[in-house]
Order: sequence, then structure tokens, then C-alpha cells
Amino acid sequence: MRVRDDDNLKVLALFAKCTECRCTGFRPILDDDQMEEDGGLFLVDFKLVRNVDADALCRGCSHSIDAHAAHSVRPTKADQEKLIQLANDTHDLHSLMSTTEDTDELHILYQIFQLFLSALKKWNTSIDVPFGSPKFESSSAYNIVTNFAAASESTDFIDYFSDAHAAHSVRPTKADQEKLIQLANDTHDLHSRMSTTEDTDELHILYQIFQLFLSALKKWNTSIDVPFGSPKFESSSAYNIVTNFASASESTEFIDTKEIQHNLHLSSKLLSLMNTWKIPSPTVYHEIVPKIDRVQYRLFYSRWMYYVILPQQFKSLKQYEAVEIFGQKGLQLYLKFALSQVERGEFQCGSKSTACDLLPFMASILSYLENPSKTIAKFTMLPNGVDPPKFTRHSEREVSCDSVSDSRDEDKMSRVRTKVG
Repeated sequence: MRVRDDDNLKVLALFAKCTECRCTGFRPILDDDQMEEDGGLFLVDFKLVRNVDADALCRGCSHSIDAHAAHSVRPTKADQEKLIQLANDTHDLHSLMSTTEDTDELHILYQIFQLFLSALKKWNTSIDVPFGSPKFESSSAYNIVTNFAAASESTDFIDYFSDAHAAHSVRPTKADQEKLIQLANDTHDLHSRMSTTEDTDELHILYQIFQLFLSALKKWNTSIDVPFGSPKFESSSAYNIVTNFASASESTEFIDTKEIQHNLHLSSKLLSLMNTWKIPSPTVYHEIVPKIDRVQYRLFYSRWMYYVILPQQFKSLKQYEAVEIFGQKGLQLYLKFALSQVERGEFQCGSKSTACDLLPFMASILSYLENPSKTIAKFTMLPNGVDPPKFTRHSEREVSCDSVSDSRDEDKMSRVRTKVG
């Protein structure tokens, strides 16, 4: 039976990457009277997906359901039923998060939601839980209480609490041993940091990462299975978007080199500010920017902490540059927060003269991202003598401008030349 003829696999295609492009999941094109429910993965009615036409194309990438369900191993009928149940549970968990007011409960729900989603993307019926599995100690409370009276007078009672540690079947290499020792040290330091962290949102992400570290150590595994995705998160990076915006020209006949240089200079400042942003916790961000999807920002916050902030302290984690791994959504989240801070008189960007030029430039980019023109401006090579923007990095690697080479594949958004300053 072909994939598109199986109702279960149609639903599972929602979570499957496209084999033809970077699309992360099939999104059906529904009828006009159903478009209200076609806003995202968990706003789509799974029943409607089962009834889509056999030749339906993805709204995001225009490829077929088959392309989104081309896993090398097909799940059995029994596994399909388990995965459908997991998909339904994930859908319900998403709804529960939107109504939960208790912050601590929301954090654990979000963590479990990410674990569910990670399993669904792999079509995996087993969920890799980072905080251990029962039973958690060698002896249960029931056994301890039951046997206490008989054992309390004997030295055997002490042995009752001792775990037997079996030897691992595969010994780590010297290089892996060093990585595991570094991971152990980082886990120790992370535990210490948790004890001094007062922000509840930060504490929850630290605890989640602590559990991931601990899970890897228990398996003597140097790779950490991260439940909230891996870079890069969007097809076009914030670096490329800002560079293309600053250098795109309205005219194919005349290019104002000085204006492009000026805007690329502002781009460097903006990218440096974003890349070194001390990202606010979800609670703080929501206070500054109330009209925001809390679940979306919490995922963004978790990724930023794991890939940008924490690697500066914990060497087991690979250091990434925020402006290279986040794209339009991340750039919008940063600009909305920064410009809201301007209105509150809390934004710092250097001298007043810098602010006079930079703030209108930031506002123009945000307006462009939120209201893209239907006319696609032609991107050209940077004029001779004009350098691409550079920004303050966390790693030692020099900045490289990939906006030209990747623009055809990555940046299909409209680019309208906006004169600033």
C-alpha cells in the first residue's frame, strides 16, 4: 500500500521531514471554510488530514505526502496505532499548555511535549526520557519497610542499599574518555549553577539540560540527544536576511554605494547586538511583549540558552552564533523586544548618534519582515570595495558572508530597498 493511501501515515506525515527539501512536516491545503484551522501543526484537525486528496501537496513546500513519509523503515500496523495515539496525546498536551497558569507545571508539560514531538519526528514509539525510568533505586520503599524489622539488627541491612554496577560492554576510547570527563565536570558545574539561580524559567531549562547531561553520562555516551531540535532552525539566517535587506537595490541601473555601505555598517551593529543579546526569560519577555505565542518563545528561549548562552561556560556544548542559526522568526522576536525597550527607555545601543541611525533601521527591518512586499527585489553582488557586515562573535572563527551564495536557495522572501538615515 502506498503511503498516501494509508490514513495513519497521512497523519504521521505531519511530523516527517520532506525528502525533497528542508520542510519539517506536511501541511495540507484545506478548503476555504477550513482555513481557520490551517494555522499550524496543532491547529490542524487530524480527521481532516485523513480525508485529504491522495494527490494533496504540502502548503509549505508544494511536495507530496509521499515525500514527507519516505522513512526507510515503515512502522507496523501496531506501531502506527501507537504513533497515532502519541500524536493525539501530543495534540492534547499542546492544548493543556495553553490553559496552564502554574509556571512550574507549564515547564514540565513543555518538557514532555518536546519529548513526545521528538519521538514523533522519528516515528519512534519509545520516548527517551532524560530523568530516568522506574525503578529509581535498587530497593523500593515497600521492600525497605517490609524487611526493615528483620534486617535492622544485621550488617546486611547496609548492603541492602548498595547498587551492583555492571561493566559496560563497550569501553570508551581515550578521546571519548576525555569528552566524558569534560561532560562530568560540566554536569557538576551545572548542578552548582542551579543551586544559585533564582529565575524560575532559567532554572527549568538548566534542570532539563542537567538531566540530558546525566542521561548521556549514564550511557557513557558523548552525544547528547536534544529534544528541541538542532541548528539551523530556519532556511535563511538572520545574518543573511539583514545583509540582503541592507544591500538590495530598488534600481538595476544605479547602485548607491555610499548608502549600501552606511546600511551595512548599521547591519554590523544590529547583528552584534542580537548575537550578544542576554535573552530574557519567557516571563520577562511576555511582560515587555505581551502579544506573543508563549509556547513559540519558550522553544526559542530553550534553543538560545542551549546553543548560544550555556556553551560559553560549559565546554561539552558546541558554541553557535545566534545570528547564523536563527532566522526570520528569531530576528522578529529580538526586534520586537528591543524596540519595546526603546519605548520604555531601557534600550542600550551605545551613543545617541548611533541610536538615531540604528533604531529607524531596526524598525524598517521589522516592518519589512511583518509586511513583505509581493515584489521580489533582485539581489546583486556587493559593490567593489564594500565589505559584508561583521559582528561580535562568541567563537574564534571569523565571520563569513554566505548571503550571496545562499540567497537563491535560502532567501526567497521579498526584499524592498528601504532608505534609512
